[in-house]
Amino acid sequence: MSPPFSRAVMTPDLLIASGTASVVGEETKHLGKLSLQWEETMRNLEVLKSAAGVRGEWYGLQVYVRDESDLEEVSACVAAAFGSCERVLQAPLCRDGLLVEVEGVANV
Repeated sequence: MSPPFSRAVMTPDLLIASGTASVVGEETKHLGKLSLQWEETMRNLEVLKSAAGVRGEWYGLQVYVRDESDLEEVSACVAAAFGSCERVLQAPLCRDGLLVEVEGVANV
């Protein structure tokens, strides 16, 4: 069973996304497919911003990658999507099927 989590927290000034990944509802999507998980994660980040009415860009990004061998590919995805981020790290992720997670902040 996957642990419960909060997709984001909103303050009067900020939207803070935590561990956003290729999860729709409670289901992990695109098992074993890094590029499709990245695309789903980007959609989820946009859904969070839209639902919160946020227009600002993401910053303070931290990206976590399950497999060290995927660091280069994920770094290229980050550069294409955001230009840069705080860090891209190899780390254990909250669900076995996830290959990448993104955390970030956007101004409200």
